[in-house]
Amino acid sequence: MRLATYNWAEATQRFATQIASRESTLIPDLLDALHTVLALTQQVVDALQTVNQVQSAAYRPLARQQLQATCDRLEQTHNELQQLQDQILLSGCDRTLLEDNLPLSLRLVIETNRTVLRSQNPG
Repeated sequence: MRLATYNWAEATQRFATQIASRESTLIPDLLDALHTVLALTQQVVDALQTVNQVQSAAYRPLARQQLQATCDRLEQTHNELQQLQDQILLSGCDRTLLEDNLPLSLRLVIETNRTVLRSQNPG
């Protein structure tokens, strides 16, 4: 799980760099997205530590569930930025598609990540 988390975060950063090189207007949103990726990655680290420290059988599944939820969101973010990168590559001929859909898609990724982060760190 640790290696997968690292790979998703690293690949997401590469996707963001490639997107930014082709569409510089998205840089502020890409930076926001990467910020949420860092926060999700930190949550994975924290959840892994918690899973290793929880001793009671009643709470261990809860710790694993939180870890899995964060990993799932990080993987989904990876997949969504990969799709955005592919969309940019394929939309070279259709600027309207790019201008209309990508900023909205990227903002949705950011908001979903923030929602997950807030739900796992209330307060």
